[in-house]
Amino acid sequence: MIADLRLGLYQSVLADIECDAVVTDTPYGERTHAGHDDGVAHSSSGDPRWDTARRRDLGYGFWTPDDVRSFVAHWAQRNRGWFACMSCSDLSPHWRAAFEDAGLTTFQPVACVIRAMSVRLSGDGPSSWSIWLNVARPKRLSKWRTLDGAYVVGREAGGRIGGKPISLMRHVVHDYSQPGDLVCDPCAGYATTGAAALGMGRRFVGAEMDAAVHAEGARRLSLVQPVDLFDPGRATQQGLALDSGRAA
Repeated sequence: MIADLRLGLYQSVLADIECDAVVTDTPYGERTHAGHDDGVAHSSSGDPRWDTARRRDLGYGFWTPDDVRSFVAHWAQRNRGWFACMSCSDLSPHWRAAFEDAGLTTFQPVACVIRAMSVRLSGDGPSSWSIWLNVARPKRLSKWRTLDGAYVVGREAGGRIGGKPISLMRHVVHDYSQPGDLVCDPCAGYATTGAAALGMGRRFVGAEMDAAVHAEGARRLSLVQPVDLFDPGRATQQGLALDSGRAA
């Protein structure tokens, strides 16, 4: 297994990288970030009416449509395969437009539902359980297996590292790359994508700009063991072993 998690902004520290797939959970839009910063999250005591806590600071800023266009333009020349980029519903039309401007074949966003996920936006609207996976591929990749139209996973017991369940990222990595591919996550965080990729026989390269988060992500990658996606018991056991010890 090859893992290369670099410290810094992707524009500089990954400038030399050409990859086989970009799989990433980028910053979301202004509305989502404002809702996160202004809202509260229920704790795990069992009584959400009274026992609440402020959400942790994200530690990074929201993305604008210009950020999306810049990201896609940067990686369109460096990525040989699929783009699978998570974002909020507000930015999904801008992802699709940026993919089309780059000459990629693009598709409707894929819903990623994490059951019992905390509400991400404050206000009187419905609970925002869905994250949107914005996907596109070069036109030459016209022969590809049929892909899922949605992913539904549960929150993982025992806490997890990073923002997404590793079970979700394993499914995305499985569908949008092949064994042996170099999977790139330019916004790696705690390297959930990297842990999923390494465990499923891919190579990984990524970037994280926060030194403490980078160090934890690198430690996490050093512990990865192979996982069989189609053996739920084994995948669950290993996923919990990797992701225990830190609250979501």
